[in-house]
Amino acid sequence: MSDPEVRKERARLLYSTGDYSFWSSIFAPASDALVETADVGPGDRVLDVAAGNGNTALAAARRGAVVTAVDITPAQIERGRRRADAEGLTVEWLEADAEELPFRDESFDCVLSTFGVAFAPYGERAAPEMFRVVRSGGVVGATKWADEGYFARLDALEAEFVPDRREILLGRLTEEQAVGRFAPYSSSVEVRREMVSMRFASIEQFWSESLERDPDLLWLRAQLTPAQWERWSIELRRLTVDANTADDGSLHVELDYLLVVSRAA
Repeated sequence: MSDPEVRKERARLLYSTGDYSFWSSIFAPASDALVETADVGPGDRVLDVAAGNGNTALAAARRGAVVTAVDITPAQIERGRRRADAEGLTVEWLEADAEELPFRDESFDCVLSTFGVAFAPYGERAAPEMFRVVRSGGVVGATKWADEGYFARLDALEAEFVPDRREILLGRLTEEQAVGRFAPYSSSVEVRREMVSMRFASIEQFWSESLERDPDLLWLRAQLTPAQWERWSIELRRLTVDANTADDGSLHVELDYLLVVSRAA
């Protein structure tokens, strides 16, 4: 397989393990904010790219939009389909690559991605695809983790233990980089810095649930030797303690992200 194919297969395997709802439940407010900022309304044709288990697709469907959701991982699509069915929402789910969307030009009024396309193996290819399938004057929006904060420090730590992880640092963008990713295809770009909150009853609960459910942590543990894992565990707990703003024994960490909304030229 070519390098892009290897990376995509790795992504499929990664997000087929564990329980991604561990993170998606925390990230859901960012999807609500993106859909609101994009002013999604009844009847709008909306595409959710790299949809995961459907936070943004479901948020748009709740507003009456006609929603299509695509992801590269079949397991995520099935989880999203079950969530939509449980809420009685209509969403069309398709397995598709963010870098090669299977739609005609100008098929949608709004194309969105929440913490998705930034982590495509070659993310710079995803932006022109999103703009290709949105109509002229339509909205393209995304949320991307900021280049500083808890997740940026976590990724830098992971890269010390698994050098291949350095590639995901491409998903951490400055505001200038976020504008630069969309500006060539846009008549306007708005970027806001926002936060979502990660809350657990204690750091011990966070650690226990992470070990059981977090796909990324499960993958990482499989890559490390027992000695490396022990050192990693110590460093992760230290990083999390340092980021904790709660003083009552619970865990409260603010996760910084960029919300980017643009108007297609």
